[in-house]
Amino acid sequence: MNHLPRASSALIVAACLLTGCATEPQQKPSNPPKVAAATTAAPIAAPVNKPTPQGGPVVVDQRPQSDKVHEIHSLWITSCDYGVFTLAEKKDSKSHVEALHDDLASMPGDPWHGHTITVTHYAAYLNMKRKLKGGVNAMYGGLIPSVMSQMGESCAENQMHGGWYAGTDLKNTLSPIVIEITATVDGTPHSVRSVFSPQTAMNPKLKQPSDDAQLAEAISKADADFAASLKDDDATSTAAGASLDAMKTAQPKP
Repeated sequence: MNHLPRASSALIVAACLLTGCATEPQQKPSNPPKVAAATTAAPIAAPVNKPTPQGGPVVVDQRPQSDKVHEIHSLWITSCDYGVFTLAEKKDSKSHVEALHDDLASMPGDPWHGHTITVTHYAAYLNMKRKLKGGVNAMYGGLIPSVMSQMGESCAENQMHGGWYAGTDLKNTLSPIVIEITATVDGTPHSVRSVFSPQTAMNPKLKQPSDDAQLAEAISKADADFAASLKDDDATSTAAGASLDAMKTAQPKP
């Protein structure tokens, strides 16, 4: 019986430790910290995304989920899909379809205002097949990269599940971003394949800020190419042609 008070005390101490009870009395500091004087300066605003432009077309996103998530198409080196990655849409960034709307809405004169664009396919691919197969671009200089810059996919476009390009599409020997867009504009089908040559090598999981920036450039180029496919369509106007020229002039040169 003489042990019960000790056991009870031990249990109380253990309970206090688990629940965050203070085990030592707090002492009043000898020199209380000074309280900063109130200031009228406005607090620093948190960064916000660029507001969506008003107007523009009505854009309906009917893409499959596979267009939006990271994926390597094949691990088999003999496959036509080997080394091709789908680049993911990040949750804290605009989707590809939102960017398409904003790029079209930002064109002078808002030529596609009131039109309806239904997007059934918009995906960005990084085709690293040649780099992964040989690594020639990083290992050698001189003639070989020059020759490779004129080489496209060894497989036919219909043998691949996205990411095909021709040698004439490239501006350098780095693995290109290939963007494919399939949509209807007021019921009329349009399909675009746009190829962008990055200035620095990219990580397929978009780990660096430069990866995001180059993907954004590729998307902007693809949207301009998509607008070009509409230039002569009955759904567009003369203002659309002038706006397209202004949009393409604003594109950064490689």
